[in-house]
Amino acid sequence: MLSLFPELFFLAPFSAFLIRLALSAVLLLAATYHWSYADGKAPGISTRFLGLFEGAMALLFIVGMYTQGAALAVFAITLLWLFSRPLRPFAKSTLFLVLALCISLLITGAGAFAFDLPL
Repeated sequence: MLSLFPELFFLAPFSAFLIRLALSAVLLLAATYHWSYADGKAPGISTRFLGLFEGAMALLFIVGMYTQGAALAVFAITLLWLFSRPLRPFAKSTLFLVLALCISLLITGAGAFAFDLPL
């Protein structure tokens, strides 16, 4: 394989770790958005449940447990954000990047510093 910096290939497992951390940061921001009082109105119970679920998925990504299952769940949440305008915490371009991160974690797995065991 041709590469400009082949000596950096040993860092490949850490890429999934960084993707997990970035995705968990996005999910934690979305969870705080769904728990906050937007426009002076209290969020409904379903919106708060969505925020709780987002926070749980963020913790799973931080710890590195059930990463591929969590990536599928976050993929579904992101599709919900995309097609439901009142629940959308970010711009559409950010949501497409979140979808790409989910697909990457689904294919590559959890990476370094995870409790997932490779099968």
